[in-house]
Amino acid sequence: KRQQFLKGKPIKELLVPGLTLQFQNLTSFWLDLNPQLAFKIAGRWQAGLGWNERFAYQLKAREWDIENRMYGMRGFVHFKLKENFWLKADAEKMNAPLRATPIMGSEIIGRGWIWTYFAGIKKDFQFSKYLKGNVQTMYNIYNPDKRSPYVNRLNVRIGFDFPLYKKNRNKPARGVDQYNP
Repeated sequence: KRQQFLKGKPIKELLVPGLTLQFQNLTSFWLDLNPQLAFKIAGRWQAGLGWNERFAYQLKAREWDIENRMYGMRGFVHFKLKENFWLKADAEKMNAPLRATPIMGSEIIGRGWIWTYFAGIKKDFQFSKYLKGNVQTMYNIYNPDKRSPYVNRLNVRIGFDFPLYKKNRNKPARGVDQYNP
């Protein structure tokens, strides 16, 4: 028989909010913040949506770099390989600066919506009952016209997941009476 993973589970067991961070440095310091919400589809599958927001700060000028700001939606799918290892795929559509040449430090000529696709692996770490950390190594597999808003094709991200529900392992089995003094 096939296991019916979703049957009878409350919604808080199936949702996993999280936050992913990515740091980059080119002409200014870039911090990408990605709040997200994952949904457990089956025992080994998760899918979700998130919002990606890039904050850019010029260290030499000590001011915010508004031209390099980026924002947009990110969708993802995870497949669990082993205990703490996941295959991961991301698709995102970002409003980002368009450059005169494909070189990342070149002059910005406008803004536009850019599709980017990533594939990679994710490793989870358990910090506490309600906090999981992860490291993601992602490769930019789709970069049409070399307009990707990322400095490198290989990207490393760190993330945190905040499970809404954790089973109590000390709870007695159903139908078993406990002695209460």
